[in-house]
Amino acid sequence: MTIDYRLLSNKNAKDNALILTLPAFFEAVFTASEGKDEGQLIGGLVSGLLETTATNDLLISVAIDLNATSTATSTSTASNVIKGCVLFSRLVFTAATADKPGKAINMMLLAPMAVATTAQKQGIGQRLIQFSIQQMKQQGVDCLMTYGDVNFYGKVGFEPVDATLIKPPHSLAYPQSWLGQSLSPQPVTAFVGKTTCVRVLNNALYW
Repeated sequence: MTIDYRLLSNKNAKDNALILTLPAFFEAVFTASEGKDEGQLIGGLVSGLLETTATNDLLISVAIDLNATSTATSTSTASNVIKGCVLFSRLVFTAATADKPGKAINMMLLAPMAVATTAQKQGIGQRLIQFSIQQMKQQGVDCLMTYGDVNFYGKVGFEPVDATLIKPPHSLAYPQSWLGQSLSPQPVTAFVGKTTCVRVLNNALYW
């Protein structure tokens, strides 16, 4: 495989064709690893994020197999073109700091993420996140949050965050899995306040 990391835009026809395959891609990956119910749940989440989230509140980052792309037809599926995908959506957050009360913080949430079953354990997921982080730094994002395994996300700069400092949108089943990473000169511990996620993720089922 020759992997290319890129952002997708629904304003680009070729990108949009790939975006339409993402719910099925996520459903297939999670079904293979977690079972049919989880696959349908995450596939539905991705579909909802793509359909209802404003363009400036959603970033779609993918790992593309260029070899598959070069031979793709209009009927190609996500499984033979997309090898990884991560979605970032807006977290509304206001930090009350001593010097700048109410300063708006540009914060995004990483969720969900998937790597094709046949492409796992090759570093694609880590490189995809690292690529995405660089893109968001250029876009002025201050902080990234995610809810996941620190053993994986810790490899790309995330660290556990006290949920009483950066309050998640819902109570967490696993508070130790609330992770953050500052993309600004300030440490992640400098951000104190409550977050509000996009509508589709505003469901205790995902937390």
